[in-house]
Amino acid sequence: MFSQCSLCANNFENKIIKHVTNFIQSVNWYQWVLKDGYSKKIEFNGTIGECIEVLKSKVNKFLAHVFIKRQQSEYFEKMKKISNNENICLQIDFSENLD
Repeated sequence: MFSQCSLCANNFENKIIKHVTNFIQSVNWYQWVLKDGYSKKIEFNGTIGECIEVLKSKVNKFLAHVFIKRQQSEYFEKMKKISNNENICLQIDFSENLD
């Protein structure tokens, strides 16, 4: 999950990079960027190799986020099941883009 062990350390190479046939082909992609205090979806252009480098630089943080989210969801479901007259489960969601 964090690309730290022998099971998944080479996943990025094996599942993405080895399938690319032309690293210098031009490509457009979108990325969320913090600009003026707000997250904005910005279009980028460059080569497939450059796009892959951007993705590679972000994948570990994303995998950590996914792991934590899954752990939190599992715990939340567990807490919902054991709720009773003395224990409650409360979920509060704060939106990042709240106006």
